[in-house]
Amino acid sequence: DDDIVEFGSGNGHLLVSLHKVGYERLRGLDYSEGAVSLGRAYAASNGINSIEFQVADVLNLNNDVERDVGLVLDKGTFDAISLGPALTEKDKN
Repeated sequence: DDDIVEFGSGNGHLLVSLHKVGYERLRGLDYSEGAVSLGRAYAASNGINSIEFQVADVLNLNNDVERDVGLVLDKGTFDAISLGPALTEKDKN
């Protein structure tokens, strides 16, 4: 029942995937108006109009964005880490 918010929602793929498996209270925030438009279009192309996409700077959120949230996702950071170069034993020390 909690809101799920994705910071840096980009093209909306993660939120659409979450919706398809049953999550309903979804919001995507991105600083890029183009990304927000793309997310809305991708959701609509999947027949989904209930995901809320907003242009927002997550470092300077306002009251419209700061509602009760059960889960915050930041898939972009995960992608950057998982797609980065592999660490060597020397790097780990």
